[in-house]
Amino acid sequence: MTNELTPTFTYDQIIDVAKKEANKFRPSLPALPTTQQLKPFLGKMWAVDRPLIDSLRRHLDQWGVRSPERNYERHLEWVAVRSAYVAASECDQRGINDSKLREEIVQRAWRLGLLHDIQAWRGFGPEHQIEGMRAAQQKLSELGIKDKYLEDQILLHDKLDVEPRNNPAFDIPFFSAFAADHLVWGLEIEEAIWKNFARRKMIPTQAIHEYQHTLKLKSSLNLQQTKWGREVVVPWVNFGVQIAQKVEQTFATNQGE
Repeated sequence: MTNELTPTFTYDQIIDVAKKEANKFRPSLPALPTTQQLKPFLGKMWAVDRPLIDSLRRHLDQWGVRSPERNYERHLEWVAVRSAYVAASECDQRGINDSKLREEIVQRAWRLGLLHDIQAWRGFGPEHQIEGMRAAQQKLSELGIKDKYLEDQILLHDKLDVEPRNNPAFDIPFFSAFAADHLVWGLEIEEAIWKNFARRKMIPTQAIHEYQHTLKLKSSLNLQQTKWGREVVVPWVNFGVQIAQKVEQTFATNQGE
């Protein structure tokens, strides 16, 4: 059994193994959207929803975020812009040509991306979804934004298996934002996840086993609801699992587990 009081390896060593293993698989992964591809969505979001963005940033300044990786620029805006990109792509995939409906879907996708983790400082549990829904409800009301789906979507945003409603106005924004949000479980496996464990003062011998959520995410039905989720996010999540398992195998063996 591992003596967790005296770990024989460090987070720097874990990150070194993770990066080396990642270099083997990264060339075969699907390409991610470029800055140029995302630029129109970023510009439109700021032009249309500047009051919402300003309100959200003030909220985060007051209440804080879960970790440095989950601040406005590095997570909320990052997810919002990619959610809009995925939603537009999914509209193309489904042959949705009605300009008004497309605009509604793309806007709801970026708004969900902006608001989904508004209360993430409360942790990873359901409370951040419940309180996030309430905080978003207040902000939308203050700004005069009416949306019959957003609050429900925020409440559900971390649930792995949500039944499609056969309503593109709900389904496309929700599943697009879910895909964009959960892509990070593959992207952050090389370094950011381990640094976050270190900040939380989790001992390395425990941290190497902390990838069960990523493992469950592999089979999430939500990732099957958009083409981008199936073809891009699933391979990146699998990549995350592969790296985590390599880290576990390397250091658990060294510890004699």
